[in-house]
Amino acid sequence: MVVAGSSYWGMADGLWRGNPEAVAQVLDQMGQPLHDYLSLMLGDRDVATHALADTMIVALGHVGALRDPEWLPAWLFVLARREYQRRVRAAASRAMPDTLGTLKRLTTDKAADKAASTAERFYLALLQLDPLEREVFVLAEFPWLLGPRDIVRILGMRRADAAALHRRALGRLRDLVARSGIGEGASPGELLEWVSRHLLGDFSRERVMYMCLAGDLAERRERIQKEAGPFAPDGFPVPPPREGTGRGARKGWLGRMFGRRASR
Repeated sequence: MVVAGSSYWGMADGLWRGNPEAVAQVLDQMGQPLHDYLSLMLGDRDVATHALADTMIVALGHVGALRDPEWLPAWLFVLARREYQRRVRAAASRAMPDTLGTLKRLTTDKAADKAASTAERFYLALLQLDPLEREVFVLAEFPWLLGPRDIVRILGMRRADAAALHRRALGRLRDLVARSGIGEGASPGELLEWVSRHLLGDFSRERVMYMCLAGDLAERRERIQKEAGPFAPDGFPVPPPREGTGRGARKGWLGRMFGRRASR
């Protein structure tokens, strides 16, 4: 696990308690990478914002079962991936991703226009990748949050297979960039930063927090949390049957801290 800053125990405990400050802290540290990931996989920033909010809502309802809070970043990305997979059909029904429609609003001068145009061209290159190739490339660009083991866990595949997939994605992107002349020698990783800055923009932390905490949305949050399961004994969502679910019942981190078994 790659730990960004201090331990994640305090964050996980704050989420379990429903502390708004903990929600804000998680969003400040991980909200933008999660939103970028969801936007790039779903092709729509608005859908991604709702998916991020639902990811946090599920986290608030199930973080107590997470066996090791130091897994928090990978766990949140696993939850976000489930939201992406659940929404992918709805997002695909839109005629064009709203990210592409934001270019004029995000640019203010010629230099910014050029950067935004480059970001758009690289975004379109990303769309030429298979979704799983695009996904592993994007996840690998958050090294301050996710290490190789985390990415393997998020994708539910063997490490060698994930590494081969990443090499293939990078190779295809480099070829597309070279043939199209995108970015004048910039690397795929640098171009992805341009996409985040000039095409996707900042997510609305206030909007996400409202959906996570507002009293008038309590019934919706309760429904989302109930429909989120099942979860494995380590607190992660149960993978598809072909990947196995593991055996035995283990105590979550709350059970160790407070002497009782964490709710699943």
